[in-house]
Amino acid sequence: MARCQCGGGSCNCVVIAGPNTTVDGGGSNANPYVVSAVTNCAEVRTCLAAGPGIDYDPSTGVIGTGTDCAEVRACLSAGPNVDYDPATGVIGAETNCAEVRTCISAGPGVDYDPATGVIGADISTTPGNNLTIDDDGLFVPTGAATVNVGCGIVGDGSASAPVAANTGAWLYACPVGTAGSDVYCDPATGQLKAEPRTRTAFQSNYEPRTFPNLAVPFPDDTPVATFCASITNPDPCRTALVVITQETDVFFILPAGAEAAAGQGSDEMWRVKNTGSTRMDSAHLTFSKLQRATVGPGGTLEWCYDVTMARGSNGATYHQIFSNIRFHLISQ
Repeated sequence: MARCQCGGGSCNCVVIAGPNTTVDGGGSNANPYVVSAVTNCAEVRTCLAAGPGIDYDPSTGVIGTGTDCAEVRACLSAGPNVDYDPATGVIGAETNCAEVRTCISAGPGVDYDPATGVIGADISTTPGNNLTIDDDGLFVPTGAATVNVGCGIVGDGSASAPVAANTGAWLYACPVGTAGSDVYCDPATGQLKAEPRTRTAFQSNYEPRTFPNLAVPFPDDTPVATFCASITNPDPCRTALVVITQETDVFFILPAGAEAAAGQGSDEMWRVKNTGSTRMDSAHLTFSKLQRATVGPGGTLEWCYDVTMARGSNGATYHQIFSNIRFHLISQ
């Protein structure tokens, strides 16, 4: 740089930085001047402007997409059941009542008009139905009949005539609460049932036996025959009282001076002696004893008793014994 007298490693030229530039270095060969350009963002920003669809801020230099809402709204339109305002961009659902009403139908107890959409109660017209509608809703008027009753039932279900059993007057001196029978419901049929009826039964068991003129024993209450019979309680519900009659007829042959006695169990019930001079053939007497027992529902009572003899003397014999066991059964 001869003009600037830069010989000898130095330079007398002066380089001054202008706008938007910088100068570094001393101007020598070893340290030359370096001139650099500097970007002025504020000036650059003023060179730019926003075009269609662009949003630009010259104070910050921020560039973005500029949404033109009016243009976007113009691209939209309302379809079926949609309400759209292009001025504001508000989109909403539009209710089509005619279409909605076809989605609904009436079920039991409901009245529905698809033409108007009105839903109400379906009141049955069956005779005897007293349900009605007032301003407050559904109700049954006080005193109105609500049920149809059959035999044995009175009342119509109203406040003045409640449903009740059709009972008669109690005609007995004892209180109905202590002597009356209970009534029960049969779960199988739903019918009311009274207590099971009492049952009675009678049975006679006659049995004759013949013996080959056996000697009458002398010791008291000696068993000579045992008679048995049975009866079944026909009542499947109640225990029965059984009244038992033990009827016995014994036949003796008594030579002159002979003596004999007969009975049931330990009870001697007949005693005879031949005080004459000739033989007594088939001397007999019927005697009986009353007994009692119980037998459970459907159960069977087995009953036995012994015919006994005693006081046999002077050739006394017996040759027949007739027995009749009678049962009179009463379920309680």
